[in-house]
Amino acid sequence: MYELRSDHSDLAKERQDIAKKNDELAKCKIFVQDAKFHPDQEMCHVFTEKNDNCKTFPEQKPECSSFLNASDYAETKYYCSQIQVKSDDCRSLVAEKLWYADLMVYKKSPFLQSAFKLIGIDLDRSWDEIIVSLDLKVTIVIVAPGDTKKEFYQGVNLAIEHINQNGGVLGRSLESIEYSQHVADINESKEMAYEIIRNTSIVAVIGAQSSEKTKPVTKIYERGGIFNLITSATNMDIINSDMQYTFRMIPNNIDMAEQTANFCKKNNYKKIAIVSENSAYAEELSGAFHKSVIDQKLEVNYFKNFDKRKSDFVAIITEMTDRKSDVIYFSGRYAAASRFVIQLRNMGIQTPVIGTESLDASNFIGLVGASGEGIMIPSIYNEKINSPEHTEFSISYNEKYGVKPNALAVQGYDSIKLLVMAMNELKTTIPEEIASIGHLDKIWQGAGGELTFDKENGIKKDIYFKKLHLGEYEIIDN
Repeated sequence: MYELRSDHSDLAKERQDIAKKNDELAKCKIFVQDAKFHPDQEMCHVFTEKNDNCKTFPEQKPECSSFLNASDYAETKYYCSQIQVKSDDCRSLVAEKLWYADLMVYKKSPFLQSAFKLIGIDLDRSWDEIIVSLDLKVTIVIVAPGDTKKEFYQGVNLAIEHINQNGGVLGRSLESIEYSQHVADINESKEMAYEIIRNTSIVAVIGAQSSEKTKPVTKIYERGGIFNLITSATNMDIINSDMQYTFRMIPNNIDMAEQTANFCKKNNYKKIAIVSENSAYAEELSGAFHKSVIDQKLEVNYFKNFDKRKSDFVAIITEMTDRKSDVIYFSGRYAAASRFVIQLRNMGIQTPVIGTESLDASNFIGLVGASGEGIMIPSIYNEKINSPEHTEFSISYNEKYGVKPNALAVQGYDSIKLLVMAMNELKTTIPEEIASIGHLDKIWQGAGGELTFDKENGIKKDIYFKKLHLGEYEIIDN
């Protein structure tokens, strides 16, 4: 197993250096592609020749008097000096990146010129021609293993498509490396993170893993100096106060629990049964919900934990039914939730059920079938949002994939948009500098609504409640 070592900080430094050089190269490419570049180069070349000529014995050269005394002489001299400095810096960057300076010694050999052309290096090209031909990219990683993340990837890819169609990021195209294979345990998740940090061309990671598999990799990404944006892990202990690069763009478990308890009170659910799988995610969430229910002066008249591999809920349902609860709160992932709800309805019990935000996925809807009719969940996505950003997203998503977007899709889309907005706002792809996004007092308008960061590197985002009806979640207007 690849171990976390102190020298991983060297990877962080190398990543910052590479990102800085790539930013500078991109600026040079934009500089060269400006319509004024070649005319300015020619103008400054002529100006410099005249100026050099007039440095010696100007009184003997009639043309120098009008040239040196021209009203724009000082301004033109300064302008051309700035262009020269920028051109020299860019020429050095190209030489460093492509061994351009070393290759020039072979320029006089026709044989070697032909050999280099076979591998795409034309020694007759100038540095500005070379830099225009460079395919500069901003590389990010998407970590969303498992079979529930199809919509997430669709949202991500749609955002990348929109960004690249509109000029990319700071003069470069955005490319993603996908880690979508199933991760069996925490060790495999850590191995994946180690592999990612060793690639120092990567500037950011966007993750859609469970809380259990997200927590151990945040330290690895921190040590590797990668900007890390978490989109689905809600556990409270995911982010520590000393973390510099890690941010979360989903409300945490306490926020989810408090809003769900408020929802229960508004709907006059006074006696509440809680059924929770024994995973870190579900137990923290059900515990926070239990506390919030008590704070709201409501009654928890049944509380049961179960092994997350459990498939038979008949005994729990029978025991719970005797308590005559007004609503059942089920804290757990989609597989267990679908089995529980199907067995509940098959036993003829119609007590309302509230699940977690993780059930806002097509996999759960497909598994639970008609038994899921009426189940309620909190969600960070309101498909009724009326904004230009949401309209563009929802229409484009439906046209591309033939279905309406869900919370996973909007999280994937907005995570890319948020990252690129930060890069464009801060004029950098250096992870250490992107991380200052959390300190900006700014409201970001995404497809899913307004986003702002809080003091704990988390996102402030509205939570809505939905009800499953005929295979689709609908916003509850209460």
